[in-house]
Amino acid sequence: MASTSRAEVEYELAKVKIEYSAGTTIVERVTLDPVTGEVHLAARVLGLLSTMAESECSPSFSLQYKGYILPIAAAVNGGYTVKIPADPAGGFRQLLDAIATPTNDQRQQNGRFLSTRSRPHRLSAQWVMRIPLHPGICRPSQAQQHLLGLG
Repeated sequence: MASTSRAEVEYELAKVKIEYSAGTTIVERVTLDPVTGEVHLAARVLGLLSTMAESECSPSFSLQYKGYILPIAAAVNGGYTVKIPADPAGGFRQLLDAIATPTNDQRQQNGRFLSTRSRPHRLSAQWVMRIPLHPGICRPSQAQQHLLGLG
């Protein structure tokens, strides 16, 4: 297999989000070298960062790439780098990746799943179905008990 030279590397566009504790948020497109993880910011963004550094504490700096939200770190040479995750593997490893570093869609689905399994959700289902909380008064049917996770 032929080796690729630096001239053949294709850069990709990615979205970067810079958030300061005071509420200022900067969203900008950057170029990303997916092989090395180097992030190349535009000159105007670098100027904004240096201006904000005078009056603000260091920001939260993240990059959105292929559905992942990745933290950006300052490199020794003054640039910025990001650790690109490997392409998703199959099976159990993919499940672990979905929990450890979820995409935006996976995070939303995980939240929905957890909210349906919570106790307040089951109690609200009891209220909607008008099932009394005191089983001595009126016992819910077996199907209702299964639906509510009571039996």
